[in-house]
Amino acid sequence: LRVRRVRHGVAMLDFDEICGQALGSPDYFALAESFHTVLLCGVPQLSLENHDVTRRFIVLIDELYEHRNVASESGEASL
Repeated sequence: LRVRRVRHGVAMLDFDEICGQALGSPDYFALAESFHTVLLCGVPQLSLENHDVTRRFIVLIDELYEHRNVASESGEASL
C-alpha cells in the first residue's frame, strides 16, 4: 500500500484508493501502525450492492479503532 499524501503522521487517502481495491486486514494493520491519523476523502453512500467495498471499509475502521487511531471521513452521504 502506497500512501502519497503524508504529513507529520497523518495520511490522507481517497476512499477508492484504500477500499476500492483488493486490500485486507494486513494492509490496514500496516496503515494503522504507520500513521496516528487517517483522513479518508470521497466516502460514497455504502450499501449491500457494493458489499466488497463496504466490507473493506468496515475492516479498515476496525483496524484503526484497535490501534486507537484518529479517523476522519468526508463523503457523499449526509448523516
